[in-house]
Amino acid sequence: MEWFQDLSDAIKIVESAPHEHLGMMIDTFHWYRGDGNLDHIDLVPGPKLFLVHINDCEDNKRADLTDKNRLYCGKGVIPLIEILKSLERKGYEGYLSVDIFRKEYWKIDPLTISKDSLETLKEVMKQAKLLR
Repeated sequence: MEWFQDLSDAIKIVESAPHEHLGMMIDTFHWYRGDGNLDHIDLVPGPKLFLVHINDCEDNKRADLTDKNRLYCGKGVIPLIEILKSLERKGYEGYLSVDIFRKEYWKIDPLTISKDSLETLKEVMKQAKLLR
């Protein structure tokens, strides 16, 4: 389940319907644009976190943010280091999927986008002390 507003609502739904195939996906952009509350990420039940879309965004009013404002990891204002540390504390060992929809990036060779996505993600992970 992916949510677009208050993360605590999604947590309540997942906890109230205990099915092994019902879980959550966190998208850092949607989280930031929604409630943006780091404490709520800590409340996500670790075993119910199935995937994390990770990206950054421009420093605009949250209500005005759209997909066109997404950026590579570490290039914007989303507190990705704190988010990664929270994920580590809860024991998350799943995938981090870079999820950017910025039209300017679409004009770049897909291999270059993939390399840049991986490099910026690795840099943020190093800053969070999750990679050497």
